[in-house]
Amino acid sequence: MKFKLRLLFGALVGFVTYLLTIGVIRWLPAKQPIEGAILGVYRYSDFISAFLVVVVVVLFQIRQKRKEKK
Repeated sequence: MKFKLRLLFGALVGFVTYLLTIGVIRWLPAKQPIEGAILGVYRYSDFISAFLVVVVVVLFQIRQKRKEKK
């Protein structure tokens, strides 16, 4: 159970970090807000790509944990 909780917390931190990085990269050039974007910065594809990155990392960690048990 401890592993799953730590994995969930790591996934949440990774998701937020990815979105903050994208937000800062788009905010620094001081461009006009993106039309139809959430908060003028995030597109829906940003959330999808952040989710996919987190899924890949979590699956990799689960795979590594299973290898350690063998």
